[in-house]
Amino acid sequence: MLSPPSPKKQIPSSRGVFNRLNRSEHQNTMRDLNNNVLREAPQKSKFIAINFMQSFITSLLIFVLCQTSMGAETVKKTASDYVFKIPPQAKELLSYYCYECHDNDRDEDMIQLNNLESLKQPARLEVLNKVLEQVYSGEMPTRKGEQPTEKERDALGNWVLHELKIFNASKLGDKMRYYRYGNYVNHDKLFRGDIKTAAFSPSRRWKINEMIYQERINDVFELTGRARKSSFYGVVKPFSLPTESGVRYYDNQAVEGGQFLTLLSNAQWVVDRQLRATLLKTGEYQHSKEYLKFISEKRRNLNLFFPAELWNLGRTAEPFKQVIMNKGVPSDDLLAAAITHQFKGALQREPTSNELSKYLKFTKDTMKKSDKTSALKQMMVSIIMETEFLYRNELGDGKPDSSGRKMLNPHDASYAIAYALTDRVPDKALVKAVEAGKLSTRKDYERELRRILADDSIDKPRILRFFQDYFGYQGIYDVFKDEERFVGIYNPSRRISTRYDYRVPGKISKEADALVEWILRNDKDVLKTLLTTDKFFVHHNGNNQEMAKRAKTATLDYATFRRCKRGSEAWKSRNGTKR
Repeated sequence: MLSPPSPKKQIPSSRGVFNRLNRSEHQNTMRDLNNNVLREAPQKSKFIAINFMQSFITSLLIFVLCQTSMGAETVKKTASDYVFKIPPQAKELLSYYCYECHDNDRDEDMIQLNNLESLKQPARLEVLNKVLEQVYSGEMPTRKGEQPTEKERDALGNWVLHELKIFNASKLGDKMRYYRYGNYVNHDKLFRGDIKTAAFSPSRRWKINEMIYQERINDVFELTGRARKSSFYGVVKPFSLPTESGVRYYDNQAVEGGQFLTLLSNAQWVVDRQLRATLLKTGEYQHSKEYLKFISEKRRNLNLFFPAELWNLGRTAEPFKQVIMNKGVPSDDLLAAAITHQFKGALQREPTSNELSKYLKFTKDTMKKSDKTSALKQMMVSIIMETEFLYRNELGDGKPDSSGRKMLNPHDASYAIAYALTDRVPDKALVKAVEAGKLSTRKDYERELRRILADDSIDKPRILRFFQDYFGYQGIYDVFKDEERFVGIYNPSRRISTRYDYRVPGKISKEADALVEWILRNDKDVLKTLLTTDKFFVHHNGNNQEMAKRAKTATLDYATFRRCKRGSEAWKSRNGTKR
């Protein structure tokens, strides 16, 4: 039986795939994951991830993608229809192991456990959450005192967890979904084979991360190849990954109020750029006089004076153009074509008949209250604000197996595969596999994963990003404070760079990336080498004397720059007087 969609599990990674499960699920998943990885044999290939990483990544991803949701819904109860009562066995365990320190005769700051039945529900749930965490982690009873047996600890913990689940109030469950709590798992129980439950992942919905969001904006603009951009001036980053090292991308996040306003503003900017070229022709959009004067004078530094005009799409898709240029009220066919085009760009699919009818009615109703251009804009913005643009699903589908598990439906599986290795939507081959019914088995998943890994034309940033997250070396951006000594070496052509990526922290981080990629290509004791190597790549032109001279000159130059005020004689001497 499928559990309801749960935003509580993280993207597959070697440290994080099993970190967002409850205790037995967590242990079972780790055991089966270990078996899957160990059974995978190295193969000779030209894959970009090389033999070691290919075997590991492919095995890991297939394992995760093939596990699906199961479980039963917890029935919520309220204080009015539930009477709390400690069962005899639990009361005996509390009395024997806990009351000695946690009763009314002890320190007032200590948690009291002998009055649980008299506490009001919110206070009791708070106490039970603290008890569960201490029992589960083994912190209580204290190591100095007599310890309960494993069965006794499990019995007490299961009872407390049951009481919390009645009200969906377990805080430990939320914590255990994060990899940093992996050591809470009883490792003896994990590996000795007690757990027989088949491994699975819960139904879940992922909020896209900042990189995927940027790529989806590129898709809306229908940009390809080198025309795709890593950022747009008018698109503000609506959400960011945590800066801490380790697993950073989870499925437990939702779009919040402040993010919604940013997303709406971004969508409006995107639609404005989609239509700008045609609106300039019709006169519905006009540049400011200051901008036109600036352009006519052929002045430099447009990005400083008019940053919003630095990038424009320069064209309008034909369906949108026909709606705007049409004299009178656009026909249903023209509006339907515009709706379908925006769906294909934003959601990578055509609208269903119900969606088409809904948006057609919405556009026509809006047109009655305003004008066709405003109605067209609102329709286009609304599609970009669809939850499908901001989230992706992983839901079980089809006939359950003997353990009650279901495979991902082909559409969801294609996105899970694509986003496991890239930041882009499924490519044409994946889409074709879905349409042909060839993405529903483990072998289908493996075929597509190996194809993507072997294709050097497909950028796979998730592989390198895993190591960046694992080792956390990109934290240099937050802690580096020695810019002055290095600035000339790392950016000799532009010593005082305004972009942090071009300065020392960015360069050193890129050098670490080069080391990781080099070790992966060598494919020899990969993990051991990554953890123990004393080698490192450095920015160098091969001439020690020249590099030393450049560093000395740049350091003095940087110090002079910092002492100069903009517009002063010293500043003019260094930078010249040209605009």
